[in-house]
Amino acid sequence: MVKSSMPDCVMVKISMPDCEMVKISMPDCVMVKSSKPDCVMVKSSKPDCVMVKISMPDCVMVKSSKPDCVMVKISMSDCVMVKISMPDCVMVKISMPDCVMVKICMPHCVMVKISMSDCVMVKRTALCLTLSNGEELYI
Repeated sequence: MVKSSMPDCVMVKISMPDCEMVKISMPDCVMVKSSKPDCVMVKSSKPDCVMVKISMPDCVMVKSSKPDCVMVKISMSDCVMVKISMPDCVMVKISMPDCVMVKICMPHCVMVKISMSDCVMVKRTALCLTLSNGEELYI
């Protein structure tokens, strides 16, 4: 875990075979974890939960736990934007084979940028992060 010089920014480096977890200890908890060499999952624990599973070589799935759920599976080389309007909006934009952006509009905005260089950025405003080792980090 690396704290950025920006006050509202935390950067997590995921070496793909390994597992890194970021847990934001607020009502709308977010986890970023690498479960497989080519996989990253972003999950919100809010009632209208959003899960984004990114399989780096070829596909993206966006699933909402709301009754009117949306699933999208696309090739990484395609360009796609998915907007789910519940009260919470989710946008997944893939513009290049190596870049995915997930934006969850809750009271606080979460941005996850995943590139083939194994870099993940989670951005929030004025929240406390509880790391997997128990350490707390305020951003």
